[in-house]
Amino acid sequence: MKLRRVSADVLLPKPAARTVSPRERKRLELEAALEPVIREAALDPGVAFRVTLADDDTLTAVRAAFGRARERVGADAVNLVTVDGDLFVAATPKHQGRKTQGA
Repeated sequence: MKLRRVSADVLLPKPAARTVSPRERKRLELEAALEPVIREAALDPGVAFRVTLADDDTLTAVRAAFGRARERVGADAVNLVTVDGDLFVAATPKHQGRKTQGA
């Protein structure tokens, strides 16, 4: 018989490995693809990036992923802009909300 000293941690139950759902994996992939684009658009305001949706992408999912990625990067000046039905990522001001009194 052999006796060996081990840590008492081996007696504790091990947490189950968390699996990532396909939906969450897709969300993470979208955010990872958008982050470098947002960073570059924030550094160079003269550049814009066209966003082409894949067959399984929805506009709502891309907008949500863009918002999360932009917040994580901290680039408030970069926006997702729609021009003639095309989506662009660019450092442009938002034209949303009330107009100022002088306009």
